[in-house]
Amino acid sequence: MCLFSMLFGACDLASILPKESKKSSPAKKKDTLTQSTEIRNISVGKLSSIQVKSLGLQTATDLGQAQAAWFLEDEQENRHCQSTQICQQSGRCTQVSLRALNRPQANSLIESKCVAIDRKSCLKSQECLKRGQCTPVNGTCRVKSNLDCFQSQRCRNYGLCNADQGSCVAKSDQDCQNSMACQDFKACSFKAGLCVNKEDTLKECAYGCVRSEQSCFCHPEPPKISLPKSVEPACLTQCRKEGKCALSDQGCTPRNQTDCESSELCKSEGFCEYQAGRCIKSSAGCARSLQCTLVGHCILINQDCVASSVEDCLGSRACAEREACQFKAHSSERSLTNATQPTQQDPSSLGEMNHLDHGLDLDSIKQSGDCIRTATIKNCEQECRRFGQCELIDDRCLATSRRQCLQSDNCAKYGRCSSRNGRCSALSVQDCKQGLNCKRFGYCRPHKGSCVQ
Repeated sequence: MCLFSMLFGACDLASILPKESKKSSPAKKKDTLTQSTEIRNISVGKLSSIQVKSLGLQTATDLGQAQAAWFLEDEQENRHCQSTQICQQSGRCTQVSLRALNRPQANSLIESKCVAIDRKSCLKSQECLKRGQCTPVNGTCRVKSNLDCFQSQRCRNYGLCNADQGSCVAKSDQDCQNSMACQDFKACSFKAGLCVNKEDTLKECAYGCVRSEQSCFCHPEPPKISLPKSVEPACLTQCRKEGKCALSDQGCTPRNQTDCESSELCKSEGFCEYQAGRCIKSSAGCARSLQCTLVGHCILINQDCVASSVEDCLGSRACAEREACQFKAHSSERSLTNATQPTQQDPSSLGEMNHLDHGLDLDSIKQSGDCIRTATIKNCEQECRRFGQCELIDDRCLATSRRQCLQSDNCAKYGRCSSRNGRCSALSVQDCKQGLNCKRFGYCRPHKGSCVQ
């Protein structure tokens, strides 16, 4: 009850708002109220140039209509906007019209738009209810304060209760712990503006998956593991995972190149080179690893598999499936030749040098980095259609419902029809049977979020 009564001044906001709201300075509160009041007090009739700008409109001159002006329509004309979907969805319920000044009123209309000029219209909109876009700014409803976020479903469902640069985000574990996501999915830990499952962030990715953003990104058909001959029974687990197949005084250790190349760490992370009783990363190992295939980490620099150019990113599945196509260099850039040059202090690098020259132009590869999503996402239209990730949360498109996944290409082709941790995954036989791959190739059984045979 307090959530609704606070809109009419019957509730003490200080007792329920996130802590940061209490710290807001009086000056900031005054600025927000002043801006809203200026828009609300625009009267019916011709608008001044300042009012036109405050509503986010182009001037008549900029539109090539020097003999025209913008007008705020009366209540009767506003009925057109009030009956539209854009009013219910986005709170843009007031009509402004560009009218020619040298024509009769009946024939003067050149263009009309629906805009948001008062908080009341914004508060009634779906965008306010869902995303906290409850304050009129430049003719549209935007996230302007923690109060806006606190009223939204995103706060209750996902712990996104604090305004930050026009979006609602989580800023503490407490935000997450008060959310439905914590109660239902154990997403109670704060990380990078979101609430995530702490166990998922701590556990390592299973074989066939690599760490990407805040989750494990998995290959639908990872390479099969064939154990080498004569494996010590006590070392079976370590042999499969790390290539440590023989028992020695130091415990389980690799015996040769074959042991290393047969391991999961070789297939996933490039630990394919046998050297002095251990498996190390090599250039060839990085190039054929799942890190390369999935996230573009194809080059060995400073004893690690990394992306080194936009070409690495463009060739990855993360680019095709998650839009992670942009190359970002690490802050401490080092050249490949310098990073892999053997020194007396680092004898282990001598073995790696023998595997660097595989047709690569060493002089052209200078940077160590990662493949990331494009910094600015205007909307989630493509992600929604392809992957079911329709909700823009903290500049990331996420799948928040099964309905979104069911309407995506991911469901139609691959059977990934259920929402889990912001992605569409295959969680049941029913999901897989909806995918084309089930009918064509028999991939009808769910396994770790994908459909397999």
